[in-house]
Amino acid sequence: MQIDTRLMEQVKDVLQQFGTKYITKDGSLKRNAVISDLDKYDKDLMVALLANNLIKDEYTEQIADTTVFKLNHFIEMFEYQEFWGNSFTKYANRIGLTSDDKFISDSDDVVLDFPYKDTVLKAGMTKDDVDKEVGADEPFLNETLAHSEISELFEPKVLVNAKLYDTEGEHKATNFDDNDNLVIKGNNLIALHSIAKKYAGKIKLIYLDPPYNTGSDSFKYNDRFSHATWLTFMKSRLEIAKTLMSDNGVIAIQLDDSEGPYLKVLTDSIFGRDNELFTQYVLVRYANKTLKSDMDYHKQIEQIHYYKKNSNAEVKPNKDKVPYDYSKFCYEVKTTGKPSSSIMLGDKQVDIFTKDQVEFKKTSGNPEGLKEIWASGTILNGNSSGRFFRDYLSGRYKKDGYGVVYKVYDIGDDGNDYRFFTGPKKAGATKGKYYQGVPLDVKNGKTSQKLLPIPGFIDMAGSFGNDRLEGGVELRNGKKPEKLLKNIIK
Repeated sequence: MQIDTRLMEQVKDVLQQFGTKYITKDGSLKRNAVISDLDKYDKDLMVALLANNLIKDEYTEQIADTTVFKLNHFIEMFEYQEFWGNSFTKYANRIGLTSDDKFISDSDDVVLDFPYKDTVLKAGMTKDDVDKEVGADEPFLNETLAHSEISELFEPKVLVNAKLYDTEGEHKATNFDDNDNLVIKGNNLIALHSIAKKYAGKIKLIYLDPPYNTGSDSFKYNDRFSHATWLTFMKSRLEIAKTLMSDNGVIAIQLDDSEGPYLKVLTDSIFGRDNELFTQYVLVRYANKTLKSDMDYHKQIEQIHYYKKNSNAEVKPNKDKVPYDYSKFCYEVKTTGKPSSSIMLGDKQVDIFTKDQVEFKKTSGNPEGLKEIWASGTILNGNSSGRFFRDYLSGRYKKDGYGVVYKVYDIGDDGNDYRFFTGPKKAGATKGKYYQGVPLDVKNGKTSQKLLPIPGFIDMAGSFGNDRLEGGVELRNGKKPEKLLKNIIK
């Protein structure tokens, strides 16, 4: 199917005015001849181009009462692989990580490039869309060559056949209030652009559940570039989603590992890598639950990638609260005599005691007790005490000996103004411990609850297995349980 954008048609008409100078008798473009004359600002060619209103509107700019022709931008048009073909892209027919047109092996600055990255794919997310529209023959609209078509595609559309649903059933909708819930059925790219003017910068949460592109779902566009097609599909939707998000907004994107790694790099390039909040892993089916008996590998886990809008966004998740547990605050530490030495490590004073100067006594848990914590693993990077042990104390047993105790001042949030650390107690050991008090806000009665961090793994397998009829609507594939959505919204 041959498709020329309006801009392409106009350019072709101009070039054909010159006979076979720029186009052969069989209609092939003499690319080098065109670019060469453009580089030389060939007078006849420039006059003909500027006489065309569409070309003039797209490729000129008024600066200080002078019309400037954006030559480099115009020449870029002739560098596309399929100049007179269906879909246009300046990116190679391969997928790879590049920076400044160099692949990852040549650079540490990485972005994801893929065929048709510089295009828009209207697409749809259901088999009905494939049947109703052009389906697998749908062209990619290039951002440079099909600017007019893309602008028209993204113009707000009129929403029709509106219905109101309430406790009394279905009614014809006569008005819409901002307090109403709005459900739009149709192409989500067009829908998002249609509401962009009203809701730009106002959406606090976007949950995106795209086709997983596993080969078994409904995403059946342009099989020759199925992977690049999916990335093109996602890129356009992520870009408009970012426009809709409020400054403290969050987007959550759920999918499995079929496209997961590529999606993360793509989303990093749109939102910024530093704006990823975290990835949450979701158990969607149990190990003994099989989709097909002939499957070699059993997919049980999906991911939800959370991103904030920009680096200035302040996102404070709603953490679960549990009653504060004092049972592990069950140690007392007493020292006798003066420290064997006092030194400065970093910007902190440290008193060093020998093991016979310190008594560790275990008691019942209480608000005045201390909690024993191993300084190892993720703790070494996770808080100030872990980092202090890592940076200053982990190797000091070679100098101070085994079993010594360090009293480090001006550290921690328990109001004690100091914290006790121990090094390895015997040869061959490398780990140490520290003793932490109850946080000051808990001790002072400002809170009696502990905030739990958002878990990186959640078990939703039971809910996924029983969600088919939730809401009185039966969906066999792809339906997400209400419990999961409630968890994301909360």
